[in-house]
Amino acid sequence: METQQTNQPEQETETIVTVTSETEQQVVGDESISVVPNESDRATTEKMKTGFDPRSLDDKSRYFNIATFHHRNKDYFAALKYYEKAKRLDPTNARIHNNRALIYKEMGKPQEAIGELLQAVRLDSNYGKAYNNLGLIYYKMGDGINAVRYFEKATELDPANVESINNLAILYKQQRHYRRAELLYRKVINLEPRHPEGYYNLALLYEETGRLKDAIVYYNRFVELAASTRPALTLKVRGHIQKLQEKSQS
Repeated sequence: METQQTNQPEQETETIVTVTSETEQQVVGDESISVVPNESDRATTEKMKTGFDPRSLDDKSRYFNIATFHHRNKDYFAALKYYEKAKRLDPTNARIHNNRALIYKEMGKPQEAIGELLQAVRLDSNYGKAYNNLGLIYYKMGDGINAVRYFEKATELDPANVESINNLAILYKQQRHYRRAELLYRKVINLEPRHPEGYYNLALLYEETGRLKDAIVYYNRFVELAASTRPALTLKVRGHIQKLQEKSQS
């Protein structure tokens, strides 16, 4: 449930699930910074460009959007300043805490980030993005137990969130819960049939568990879908497929 209201439709940064190489996976996140398009403190310029005058918003909304403007531009101290102003006027807005947590994560302050995210879910117990971000931070800290706990909560709240499902599947695979991981990767593919990483990750799982023919099928599907967007990786995967074919026939 979103608690922030503005006079303009809000837009969230796109999250892309990233594959790092032909032999490894990376948990990726829901870097959700919620913004009004072209937010700026220069009202006249923005009104000319978009017809939207940020001064038409109430103070709490205006501070929030100025904060996200600085956040996107990686001016973290200015962003924190304006998120704090917004928080004083809108203390129940969970999204402010989520976005502050992302800043602290980027600044290398995981404990501060966790504190902000816990406050976010206290304010909004249905805030799946915050649970996913908690999972990410715990994963990067090497705490697999809490990472799984929060990814599971995120997928419970939003069963169609591909990023959370993928993240949870990766942890299940790392913990050798192969059947659970397989079911989740298949769910990713069912939700987004043209999602290349779903096929890639499932191929990795099949290769690790010795199902080489199945791995080849899903690596090939990944190559079909990712050839134009991931040329370097697909080239490596093609070479890897040849090796697997030779291995499976020997």
